[in-house]
Amino acid sequence: MAALPLATPSRARQAMVVSSLDGGTTFFDPVDPADSFFREPGNLPAGVAPERRQAGQIGALQPNLAVDGRGNVHVVWLEFVVGDPFHSPVRWRRVYVSRSSDQGNTFTEHVLVRTMTTDGVGLIGPVLEWSPRGGPEGSLHLVYESRKEPAQGDRDVQYHRSVDGNRTWSEVRVLDDDDPKQLFGQFLPNVSVAPNGRVDVVWWDLRDGAADYANDVYYGYSEDAGATWSTNLRVTDRSIDRKIGIWTNNSDTRQPPGIGSADELAVVVWDDTRNGDQVTDSQDLRAATVQFEELSAGGSSGILAYALAGLAGAGVVGLGLLIAGVVLRRRRRQPVLPEPDVVVPQP
Repeated sequence: MAALPLATPSRARQAMVVSSLDGGTTFFDPVDPADSFFREPGNLPAGVAPERRQAGQIGALQPNLAVDGRGNVHVVWLEFVVGDPFHSPVRWRRVYVSRSSDQGNTFTEHVLVRTMTTDGVGLIGPVLEWSPRGGPEGSLHLVYESRKEPAQGDRDVQYHRSVDGNRTWSEVRVLDDDDPKQLFGQFLPNVSVAPNGRVDVVWWDLRDGAADYANDVYYGYSEDAGATWSTNLRVTDRSIDRKIGIWTNNSDTRQPPGIGSADELAVVVWDDTRNGDQVTDSQDLRAATVQFEELSAGGSSGILAYALAGLAGAGVVGLGLLIAGVVLRRRRRQPVLPEPDVVVPQP
């Protein structure tokens, strides 16, 4: 059997953006938002020769984009160099946000958000969203999992915001509010913005189930464009047993919980193993609503619509969808236990 030939030299992966102005009928050519940045010698990673860029050995990882109210396209990406492992304990990793003012055809503005050492744990899965609140151009909101300091312990939900259109970014802020001395991990955050500008963030959290190889979904929100944040709310009513189903013991799932945001509520979706066992190894999709206002007549159909929208962020496939509710009263801001779960039949 002949071995497949290896590329010589190896080339870096590229973060590509493709845009359409006619509803997806046609698309422009793919654009690498990091390419114009690395063409400037002063922007190359420390110790990397310009020849490596010319050979395609410098690139970007894990792009995610947001479009602001003026049509500007903002893309977050992570620096990557061929031959420098993503989890190298001595690697400096930098996260950038690039901006395009011509529908994604060119990216000419690149802003460094953060530089840090990975120390065995890299910047994983950055997610970017835009809110109409926060400044004349609205505000950008970036979340990812990482350590605040190289020797901190396990990962937290890291957050930055920009209120001036990606010209400057805030210092890092940790959104999870558990005791840092306990070293519980928080992983793979996801962010969504309601039409009224409320910023919603969800993530996997080990504070309640780490001893039993189980995790939960936690939630936090901001109503002032990220200046202040609510206390964390546990969305799951019981920890998810990760000894059942597909998780790190089978395929190392790397998708965040899903979330969809409306003015009245946020709908959170996750995979859950409560109906399975170690024989069936089955999982279902479950959803919970975090409600801020009373729903009008027919609101239940709206909840289902946002639940289905949230599935896009869940990144999992399930056989059933079960809806539960967690209500935040506008006056008291305290979670209220819902009625029993409602099972939505499959079509």
